[in-house]
Amino acid sequence: MQKTKMLFAALSVAALGSTLVGCSGVVSEVGGSGDCAPSESKTIGWDWPLSSLEMYEPFNKKVAAIAEDRGFETVTTTNDGDLQQQVSDLETWVTQGLAAFGTYALEPSSIEPVAKEAMNNCVGFVSYGTQMDNQDASIDFAWDKSGAELGKNAREWATDHGGELKALVLHDRDITAGKERDDALMAEFPGTAENVEVVSHQRAVDTASGESVTSTVLQAHPDLDMVLAYNDDVAIGARQAFINAGFAEDDPDVYIGGQDGSPSALRLLQKDDIFRASSAVLFDDLTSVVANTICDVAEGKEPDYGPLDFVVLTADDQEQVTKFLDAYK
Repeated sequence: MQKTKMLFAALSVAALGSTLVGCSGVVSEVGGSGDCAPSESKTIGWDWPLSSLEMYEPFNKKVAAIAEDRGFETVTTTNDGDLQQQVSDLETWVTQGLAAFGTYALEPSSIEPVAKEAMNNCVGFVSYGTQMDNQDASIDFAWDKSGAELGKNAREWATDHGGELKALVLHDRDITAGKERDDALMAEFPGTAENVEVVSHQRAVDTASGESVTSTVLQAHPDLDMVLAYNDDVAIGARQAFINAGFAEDDPDVYIGGQDGSPSALRLLQKDDIFRASSAVLFDDLTSVVANTICDVAEGKEPDYGPLDFVVLTADDQEQVTKFLDAYK
Protein backbone atom coordinates (compact mmCIF):
# COMPACT_ATOMS: atom_id res chain seq x y z
CA MET A 1 0.00 0.00 0.00
CA GLN A 2 1.41 3.38 -0.97
CA LYS A 3 2.32 5.73 1.81
CA THR A 4 2.93 9.43 1.38
CA LYS A 5 5.53 11.75 2.83
CA MET A 6 3.87 15.03 3.63
CA LEU A 7 5.17 18.47 4.49
CA PHE A 8 2.65 20.99 5.75
CA ALA A 9 4.05 24.49 5.32
CA ALA A 10 1.32 26.38 7.13
CA LEU A 11 1.26 30.12 6.63
CA SER A 12 0.29 30.80 10.21
CA VAL A 13 -0.21 34.10 11.94
CA ALA A 14 2.55 33.22 14.37
CA ALA A 15 5.43 35.32 15.62
CA LEU A 16 7.63 36.00 12.63
CA GLY A 17 10.91 34.10 12.53
CA SER A 18 13.19 32.52 9.99
CA THR A 19 13.90 29.28 11.84
CA LEU A 20 12.41 26.18 10.24
CA VAL A 21 11.19 23.60 12.70
CA GLY A 22 10.29 19.95 12.30
CA CYS A 23 6.87 18.67 11.42
CA SER A 24 5.20 15.31 11.19
CA GLY A 25 5.60 13.16 8.12
CA VAL A 26 5.11 9.57 6.97
CA VAL A 27 8.06 7.99 5.22
CA SER A 28 7.78 5.92 2.06
CA GLU A 29 10.22 4.73 -0.55
CA VAL A 30 10.72 7.15 -3.42
CA GLY A 31 8.05 6.35 -5.97
CA GLY A 32 5.86 4.74 -3.35
CA SER A 33 7.18 1.27 -4.16
CA GLY A 34 9.40 -1.11 -2.24
CA ASP A 35 11.21 -1.79 -5.53
CA CYS A 36 12.46 1.80 -5.70
CA ALA A 37 15.75 2.98 -4.26
CA PRO A 38 17.28 6.47 -4.30
CA SER A 39 18.21 7.33 -7.86
CA GLU A 40 21.80 7.43 -9.07
CA SER A 41 20.84 10.58 -10.99
CA LYS A 42 22.03 13.83 -9.45
CA THR A 43 19.52 16.01 -11.31
CA ILE A 44 16.29 17.34 -9.82
CA GLY A 45 13.56 19.42 -11.43
CA TRP A 46 11.65 22.44 -10.18
CA ASP A 47 8.56 23.46 -12.14
CA TRP A 48 6.98 26.77 -11.08
CA PRO A 49 4.68 27.72 -13.99
CA LEU A 50 4.50 31.41 -13.09
CA SER A 51 7.49 32.70 -15.04
CA SER A 52 5.95 36.15 -15.58
CA LEU A 53 6.27 36.92 -11.85
CA GLU A 54 9.10 39.08 -10.55
CA MET A 55 9.96 36.39 -7.99
CA TYR A 56 10.39 33.68 -10.64
CA GLU A 57 14.06 34.19 -11.49
CA PRO A 58 15.41 34.78 -7.95
CA PHE A 59 13.25 31.90 -6.68
CA ASN A 60 14.68 29.45 -9.21
CA LYS A 61 18.25 30.65 -8.66
CA LYS A 62 17.99 30.22 -4.90
CA VAL A 63 16.46 26.75 -5.20
CA ALA A 64 19.24 25.73 -7.60
CA ALA A 65 21.94 27.10 -5.26
CA ILE A 66 20.59 25.18 -2.27
CA ALA A 67 20.31 22.01 -4.33
CA GLU A 68 23.87 22.47 -5.62
CA ASP A 69 25.12 22.59 -2.04
CA ARG A 70 23.52 19.17 -1.62
CA GLY A 71 25.15 17.81 -4.77
CA PHE A 72 22.28 18.18 -7.22
CA GLU A 73 21.94 19.97 -10.53
CA THR A 74 18.55 21.67 -11.02
CA VAL A 75 16.55 22.00 -14.23
CA THR A 76 13.56 24.34 -14.47
CA THR A 77 10.69 25.18 -16.83
CA THR A 78 9.21 28.33 -18.38
CA ASN A 79 5.64 27.14 -19.03
CA ASP A 80 4.00 30.33 -17.83
CA GLY A 81 0.36 29.39 -17.26
CA ASP A 82 0.34 26.87 -20.16
CA LEU A 83 -1.09 23.61 -18.81
CA GLN A 84 -0.41 21.61 -21.97
CA GLN A 85 3.23 22.70 -21.93
CA GLN A 86 3.49 21.93 -18.22
CA VAL A 87 2.29 18.36 -18.80
CA SER A 88 4.75 17.95 -21.68
CA ASP A 89 7.67 19.29 -19.64
CA LEU A 90 6.97 16.99 -16.70
CA GLU A 91 6.55 13.96 -18.96
CA THR A 92 9.97 14.74 -20.41
CA TRP A 93 11.49 14.79 -16.93
CA VAL A 94 9.99 11.37 -16.21
CA THR A 95 11.44 10.01 -19.46
CA GLN A 96 14.84 11.51 -18.63
CA GLY A 97 14.83 9.75 -15.28
CA LEU A 98 15.40 12.69 -12.95
CA ALA A 99 16.02 11.78 -9.33
CA ALA A 100 12.95 13.79 -8.30
CA PHE A 101 11.04 16.90 -9.24
CA GLY A 102 8.62 19.33 -7.68
CA THR A 103 5.77 21.10 -9.42
CA TYR A 104 3.01 23.60 -8.80
CA ALA A 105 0.22 21.92 -10.75
CA LEU A 106 -1.86 24.41 -12.72
CA GLU A 107 -4.64 21.82 -12.82
CA PRO A 108 -3.99 18.91 -10.41
CA SER A 109 -6.30 16.46 -12.21
CA SER A 110 -4.26 16.93 -15.39
CA ILE A 111 -0.97 16.38 -13.56
CA GLU A 112 -2.10 13.26 -11.63
CA PRO A 113 -1.32 10.87 -14.56
CA VAL A 114 2.18 12.34 -14.85
CA ALA A 115 2.69 12.03 -11.11
CA LYS A 116 1.61 8.39 -11.21
CA GLU A 117 3.92 7.74 -14.16
CA ALA A 118 6.80 9.34 -12.27
CA MET A 119 6.22 7.20 -9.20
CA ASN A 120 5.86 4.03 -11.29
CA ASN A 121 9.27 4.85 -12.78
CA CYS A 122 10.87 5.55 -9.39
CA VAL A 123 11.13 9.29 -10.06
CA GLY A 124 10.32 11.21 -6.88
CA PHE A 125 7.32 13.53 -7.17
CA VAL A 126 6.75 16.56 -4.90
CA SER A 127 3.52 18.54 -5.14
CA TYR A 128 3.67 22.26 -4.32
CA GLY A 129 0.60 24.09 -3.12
CA THR A 130 -1.93 21.27 -3.15
CA GLN A 131 -2.42 17.66 -2.06
CA MET A 132 -2.44 15.08 -4.85
CA ASP A 133 -3.37 11.41 -4.90
CA ASN A 134 0.02 10.52 -6.38
CA GLN A 135 2.96 12.12 -4.58
CA ASP A 136 6.02 11.32 -2.49
CA ALA A 137 5.74 14.58 -0.59
CA SER A 138 3.74 17.78 -0.65
CA ILE A 139 4.44 21.35 0.33
CA ASP A 140 1.09 22.72 1.39
CA PHE A 141 0.22 26.35 2.00
CA ALA A 142 -2.76 27.87 3.71
CA TRP A 143 -3.46 30.15 0.76
CA ASP A 144 -6.68 31.19 2.45
CA LYS A 145 -4.80 32.73 5.37
CA SER A 146 -2.85 34.95 2.99
CA GLY A 147 -6.02 36.31 1.42
CA ALA A 148 -7.82 36.61 4.74
CA GLU A 149 -5.07 38.63 6.39
CA LEU A 150 -4.86 41.05 3.45
CA GLY A 151 -8.64 41.44 3.63
CA LYS A 152 -8.45 42.20 7.34
CA ASN A 153 -5.71 44.79 6.87
CA ALA A 154 -7.65 46.51 4.09
CA ARG A 155 -10.83 46.48 6.19
CA GLU A 156 -9.00 48.07 9.11
CA TRP A 157 -7.52 50.76 6.84
CA ALA A 158 -10.96 51.53 5.40
CA THR A 159 -12.53 51.77 8.83
CA ASP A 160 -9.78 54.05 10.11
CA HIS A 161 -9.87 56.19 6.96
CA GLY A 162 -13.62 56.75 7.01
CA GLY A 163 -15.74 58.24 4.24
CA GLU A 164 -17.41 56.42 1.40
CA LEU A 165 -14.88 54.19 -0.38
CA LYS A 166 -14.95 52.17 -3.58
CA ALA A 167 -12.85 49.06 -4.06
CA LEU A 168 -11.67 46.79 -6.87
CA VAL A 169 -10.68 43.16 -6.17
CA LEU A 170 -8.35 41.49 -8.67
CA HIS A 171 -8.25 37.68 -8.57
CA ASP A 172 -6.97 34.64 -10.42
CA ARG A 173 -9.59 32.01 -9.66
CA ASP A 174 -8.32 29.79 -12.47
CA ILE A 175 -5.65 28.32 -10.18
CA THR A 176 -5.95 26.75 -6.72
CA ALA A 177 -3.95 29.40 -4.86
CA GLY A 178 -5.87 32.21 -6.52
CA LYS A 179 -9.29 30.76 -5.75
CA GLU A 180 -8.47 30.05 -2.11
CA ARG A 181 -6.92 33.47 -1.62
CA ASP A 182 -9.89 35.19 -3.23
CA ASP A 183 -12.52 33.26 -1.28
CA ALA A 184 -10.84 34.08 2.02
CA LEU A 185 -10.24 37.71 1.12
CA MET A 186 -13.86 38.24 0.16
CA ALA A 187 -14.98 36.57 3.39
CA GLU A 188 -13.12 39.29 5.32
CA PHE A 189 -13.51 42.30 3.04
CA PRO A 190 -15.27 44.63 3.26
CA GLY A 191 -16.86 42.82 6.20
CA THR A 192 -17.71 45.27 8.96
CA ALA A 193 -16.36 48.21 6.94
CA GLU A 194 -19.79 49.39 5.87
CA ASN A 195 -18.30 52.45 4.16
CA VAL A 196 -16.78 50.27 1.39
CA GLU A 197 -18.47 49.23 -1.84
CA VAL A 198 -16.74 46.62 -4.02
CA VAL A 199 -17.51 48.03 -7.46
CA SER A 200 -15.69 45.38 -9.50
CA HIS A 201 -14.26 41.87 -9.08
CA GLN A 202 -12.12 40.87 -12.05
CA ARG A 203 -9.32 38.54 -13.11
CA ALA A 204 -5.75 39.79 -13.45
CA VAL A 205 -2.68 37.56 -13.39
CA ASP A 206 0.36 39.81 -13.90
CA THR A 207 1.55 43.41 -13.87
CA ALA A 208 0.25 44.19 -17.35
CA SER A 209 -3.25 42.87 -16.72
CA GLY A 210 -3.34 44.47 -13.28
CA GLU A 211 -2.65 47.84 -14.89
CA SER A 212 -5.06 47.30 -17.79
CA VAL A 213 -8.03 46.16 -15.72
CA THR A 214 -7.52 48.86 -13.10
CA SER A 215 -7.28 51.55 -15.78
CA THR A 216 -10.60 50.43 -17.22
CA VAL A 217 -12.28 50.41 -13.81
CA LEU A 218 -10.86 53.86 -13.04
CA GLN A 219 -12.50 55.20 -16.18
CA ALA A 220 -15.86 53.94 -14.95
CA HIS A 221 -15.16 54.85 -11.31
CA PRO A 222 -12.70 57.77 -11.17
CA ASP A 223 -13.35 57.91 -7.42
CA LEU A 224 -11.94 54.40 -6.90
CA ASP A 225 -10.01 54.28 -3.62
CA MET A 226 -8.86 50.70 -3.04
CA VAL A 227 -7.44 47.72 -4.95
CA LEU A 228 -6.82 44.32 -3.37
CA ALA A 229 -4.87 41.96 -5.60
CA TYR A 230 -4.15 38.24 -5.91
CA ASN A 231 -0.40 38.88 -5.91
CA ASP A 232 2.09 41.74 -5.73
CA ASP A 233 2.76 41.87 -9.47
CA VAL A 234 -0.93 42.48 -10.13
CA ALA A 235 -1.06 45.06 -7.34
CA ILE A 236 1.95 46.92 -8.75
CA GLY A 237 0.20 47.06 -12.11
CA ALA A 238 -2.85 48.51 -10.39
CA ARG A 239 -0.63 51.08 -8.68
CA GLN A 240 0.74 52.16 -12.06
CA ALA A 241 -2.79 52.66 -13.36
CA PHE A 242 -3.45 55.11 -10.50
CA ILE A 243 -0.21 56.96 -11.24
CA ASN A 244 -1.13 57.15 -14.92
CA ALA A 245 -4.52 58.58 -13.94
CA GLY A 246 -2.84 61.45 -12.09
CA PHE A 247 -2.85 60.18 -8.51
CA ALA A 248 0.16 61.05 -6.39
CA GLU A 249 2.40 58.18 -5.24
CA ASP A 250 1.75 59.19 -1.63
CA ASP A 251 -1.97 59.95 -1.98
CA PRO A 252 -3.31 59.36 1.56
CA ASP A 253 -6.74 58.38 0.23
CA VAL A 254 -5.64 55.35 -1.83
CA TYR A 255 -4.98 51.81 -0.62
CA ILE A 256 -3.39 49.11 -2.80
CA GLY A 257 -2.51 45.71 -1.37
CA GLY A 258 -0.95 42.54 -2.76
CA GLN A 259 0.36 39.13 -1.74
CA ASP A 260 3.73 37.28 -1.85
CA GLY A 261 6.28 39.85 -0.63
CA SER A 262 8.04 40.45 -3.96
CA PRO A 263 11.16 42.67 -4.03
CA SER A 264 9.41 45.57 -5.77
CA ALA A 265 6.49 45.40 -3.34
CA LEU A 266 8.84 45.48 -0.37
CA ARG A 267 10.72 48.48 -1.77
CA LEU A 268 7.42 50.34 -2.14
CA LEU A 269 6.63 49.56 1.50
CA GLN A 270 9.89 51.26 2.49
CA LYS A 271 8.41 54.62 1.57
CA ASP A 272 5.14 56.49 2.01
CA ASP A 273 3.25 55.05 -0.96
CA ILE A 274 -0.22 54.07 -2.09
CA PHE A 275 1.02 50.47 -2.10
CA ARG A 276 0.23 49.79 1.54
CA ALA A 277 0.36 46.06 2.31
CA SER A 278 1.66 42.68 1.18
CA SER A 279 1.00 39.23 2.63
CA ALA A 280 4.54 37.85 2.67
CA VAL A 281 6.59 34.75 3.35
CA LEU A 282 10.28 35.07 4.14
CA PHE A 283 12.06 34.22 0.89
CA ASP A 284 14.88 32.25 2.53
CA ASP A 285 12.43 29.97 4.30
CA LEU A 286 10.30 29.39 1.22
CA THR A 287 13.19 28.50 -1.11
CA SER A 288 14.84 26.33 1.54
CA VAL A 289 11.70 24.28 2.04
CA VAL A 290 11.23 23.76 -1.70
CA ALA A 291 14.83 22.81 -2.50
CA ASN A 292 15.44 20.62 0.52
CA THR A 293 12.14 18.77 0.20
CA ILE A 294 12.88 17.79 -3.41
CA CYS A 295 16.46 16.82 -2.51
CA ASP A 296 15.27 14.74 0.45
CA VAL A 297 12.80 12.87 -1.74
CA ALA A 298 15.55 12.29 -4.32
CA GLU A 299 17.70 10.76 -1.56
CA GLY A 300 14.86 8.68 -0.12
CA LYS A 301 14.76 10.72 3.09
CA GLU A 302 11.82 12.09 5.05
CA PRO A 303 11.37 15.86 4.51
CA ASP A 304 11.47 17.63 7.86
CA TYR A 305 10.92 21.36 7.31
CA GLY A 306 8.26 23.89 8.25
CA PRO A 307 6.02 25.46 9.24
CA LEU A 308 6.68 28.69 7.40
CA ASP A 309 5.86 31.93 9.15
CA PHE A 310 3.53 34.41 7.48
CA VAL A 311 2.90 38.12 8.04
CA VAL A 312 1.15 41.08 6.45
CA LEU A 313 3.80 43.76 6.00
CA THR A 314 3.02 47.50 5.87
CA ALA A 315 5.01 50.73 5.95
CA ASP A 316 4.69 50.59 9.75
CA ASP A 317 6.84 47.42 9.79
CA GLN A 318 10.12 48.85 8.47
CA GLU A 319 12.41 46.48 10.35
CA GLN A 320 10.53 43.46 9.06
CA VAL A 321 10.28 44.88 5.54
CA THR A 322 14.06 45.33 5.46
CA LYS A 323 14.57 41.78 6.73
CA PHE A 324 12.30 40.33 4.05
CA LEU A 325 13.94 42.40 1.31
CA ASP A 326 17.47 41.48 2.41
CA ALA A 327 16.56 37.81 1.97
CA TYR A 328 16.59 38.33 -1.81
CA LYS A 329 20.24 39.41 -1.82
